[in-house]
Amino acid sequence: MEHALAMIVYAPAKINLALHVKGKRPDGFHDIETVFVQVGLCDKIRIARANTLSVTADRPEVPSGPENLAYKAAAMMQRAFGVKTGARIVIEKRIPAGGGLAGGSSDAAAVVKGLQKLWRLPPAPARVRRILRALGSDVPYCYLGGCALGRGRGEILKPLPPFPRLYVVLVFPPVAVSTAWAYAALKRNLTPHKLTIKLYRDCISVVRGKRFIREILHNDFEQAVFEKYPVIREVRQALLAHGPEGALMSGSGSTVFGLFARRAAAQTALSDFRKKGLRAELTRLKRPQKAALKKRT
Repeated sequence: MEHALAMIVYAPAKINLALHVKGKRPDGFHDIETVFVQVGLCDKIRIARANTLSVTADRPEVPSGPENLAYKAAAMMQRAFGVKTGARIVIEKRIPAGGGLAGGSSDAAAVVKGLQKLWRLPPAPARVRRILRALGSDVPYCYLGGCALGRGRGEILKPLPPFPRLYVVLVFPPVAVSTAWAYAALKRNLTPHKLTIKLYRDCISVVRGKRFIREILHNDFEQAVFEKYPVIREVRQALLAHGPEGALMSGSGSTVFGLFARRAAAQTALSDFRKKGLRAELTRLKRPQKAALKKRT
């Protein structure tokens, strides 16, 4: 039987304003340098106390049960903190799977945050950090939120001042890009390490309005991905035709985003893509959203 307390948490999608791949590491991963920022497109997750642990997603392409990363996050929290009770977790998906928006990672991070509150766990930041890193490269950022510079696999984070709350048009081309393939295609096109400090300084300049945002927008995956999936390049070119502050592919693809200062221009772009039969969403850059508690009746 469930206890009285339940919770709703939101798992925001992320985009990469810049993504530079440095080289392959001995552990098989790649060192990267990226600027993460969250957007207002979120999955909604309901968490309630229960005798056992369960995770259900409302989309057939997203696994329920132990194969879901949110389930793995909850199971790791149980073991790490010696929790005897369970939780019933229901995920309402709005973030497309496999689009370079870290939907699964964000769900896992949101569940970690939610269970800390629901199970009234002690802070234990070192323990939580180990769990986040074990879950995946993007999960630590999704837990932190805001705007951050990511290094290493993306898990070494330096918070950055927030970007202006620009409007964001997200367009989802009808193709899926394998992250493993995207990294393999980069082996001859890795970015020199010297960009680390420059990237950070450019981010600060953007926030202070001294540079155009498009000057830092860069994604090392674009060249290889565009060659194999020209539809993604076509989407980016179509977005640029609407006059945004900049447009870029997020992560290893396939989602493309455009940043707009004016809502009217963003709305026009959104309508144009929807008329073409492509899924598109209008949202904004955002800051982290706190979990909301509610009493069950």
